[in-house]
Amino acid sequence: MPDEIDLNNIPDVDELWELVKEYRVVTNKCFRDIFVKVWYVLPDTDNYHATTNFSILTPGQATPYKPFPCHRDMNLVILQAITGLTSFVKDTYPPECVFWIERDDWINAGTYFDNNGMEVTKAAAAERINEYLDKHSDI
Repeated sequence: MPDEIDLNNIPDVDELWELVKEYRVVTNKCFRDIFVKVWYVLPDTDNYHATTNFSILTPGQATPYKPFPCHRDMNLVILQAITGLTSFVKDTYPPECVFWIERDDWINAGTYFDNNGMEVTKAAAAERINEYLDKHSDI
């Protein structure tokens, strides 16, 4: 993919991430567009990685899911990043129990939104999910 870069010549650098492509994904599963970035990581030159601007939290999940697929096939990492998020959104979940976390950094920090696009606190999201689970014990 990129020209050969010898990381041994760059002091204090273990990996170098090159942004290869960025996609804007429009889906009815999310209140806002999802952005998928595809990275080529050196020295791991055989693999692509994908990141998204959102994590997702729905009933039945212990923690928010954030896709971070890695594979030699760029199309596969794009597919895994998108379906990894949207597969959690079930038609049976009301929009106020599906939470998209707009990621500020590489961990789960970020702003919580329900699937109506309303900003909520992390505590309010947990409370709504617990109320939903109390009513629907089959999950």
